[in-house]
Amino acid sequence: MVSLCNTRQTTSQIPLAPKNCQCIIVFNIFNNAMSKLLEQPPFDVHQPMQGQIRQWVRKLVESGELAEQERLPSTQALAKHWNVDLRTVHLALKPLVKEGLLSRTPRVGTIVRPREKKLERVAIYMLAEHVAGGVDSMPHALLLQLESELRRQDIEPDIWVDSRPMDLRGLRWPELEQAAVERRFQALIIPQVSWPLYEWVSKLPVALSVYTSANLPHRVTTEVRSYAHLSMRCLREQGCQSVGMLSSWREVRNCVGDDPWCNTVHDLYRCYHEEAERAGMHALAQWIQIMPGSEALQPSLAFEKFGYLAFCRLWSQPQRPDGLIITDNVMAQGVVKAILKLRANVPQQIKLVSLKLANVEMFAPLPMSFYVLDDAKVARALIEQIHRQFQGQPCRKLSISLEPDVSHNVWPLDDEMAKEELLLAQGK
Repeated sequence: MVSLCNTRQTTSQIPLAPKNCQCIIVFNIFNNAMSKLLEQPPFDVHQPMQGQIRQWVRKLVESGELAEQERLPSTQALAKHWNVDLRTVHLALKPLVKEGLLSRTPRVGTIVRPREKKLERVAIYMLAEHVAGGVDSMPHALLLQLESELRRQDIEPDIWVDSRPMDLRGLRWPELEQAAVERRFQALIIPQVSWPLYEWVSKLPVALSVYTSANLPHRVTTEVRSYAHLSMRCLREQGCQSVGMLSSWREVRNCVGDDPWCNTVHDLYRCYHEEAERAGMHALAQWIQIMPGSEALQPSLAFEKFGYLAFCRLWSQPQRPDGLIITDNVMAQGVVKAILKLRANVPQQIKLVSLKLANVEMFAPLPMSFYVLDDAKVARALIEQIHRQFQGQPCRKLSISLEPDVSHNVWPLDDEMAKEELLLAQGK
């Protein structure tokens, strides 16, 4: 019956079909998919069912046993037959949707998609401020590197700039959702992500990659402990006895459950104290200042402002550290401005170590030490994360290591006028 209804004939040649013809066709197709899926798979009861179901369905799709446009049985039917719960089946099939093997539509079902042989178009989510004015920020630096690397791999970048009002940032973006459903792009990269944003983009039927310090499955990250350890060792070698930290890793209040950002902040506090103790340095809780979560998706100016105000608060305390760690290159610029205004003596009163980006110039008129984060490596890792998902490989975090900047990248003070201005700013 299926072949008859699919044969090209004139209207007069086709016999009148009963009213339930369409139902019979759908039923036959359903039985075809059901018979293949419900064959006794070689499941191992001692191994997680979620991964085994995923591999079984992937094998049927890639071998052609489940044909393109073929509809799978319902999640309920599969769960009942395999004697697992609905969530197990849902989580087993979800990565296959992101790979482009399956398409899932509410109230319609799950259908085998035409196989996409190559990653051709990748979307990048950006805030308008980071595109227009944040040339020295991490998101903007990553955007430039991502565009360059994607084109080098013959993949078209598709930039989505979120210019909505600030109170809508992170909320569902219908146009982006629709484009993902229609497979106008096959993957999405987010250089800076918040929890509300991640909650809904992680449900999109495309591969996803994010740069974040939070404990997320699709992440590329720089390890909190690694940076804390390297920075404190650097300060200790310069003779520091105590240490503070100004961090752009966002603060989370009222933490509950397994909130990934909450756990990240807990890790930051723990690493700060543990690494300080290991280095034999004095550390007080009031010497660590973390950027409020409400400012986490703000433009670069907010980071510079926070650095300025945070250092002012730190310097007003009766006890001050003689070493300071800064986790963001834009924040460091605010710290430098505060130091010049308060006429703090660097490096006699306090020594500084900051994170900086490899491909972004930084104006540093004070003696500072740097650890360099290679933004080009971060971009390549974000794209690798996409490739892994698209090819059906397990998703795991990718960490980017930091390297010391042996040149310290300090603004050279061989200009006599520049020297005079700096001395004047410091009240000398």
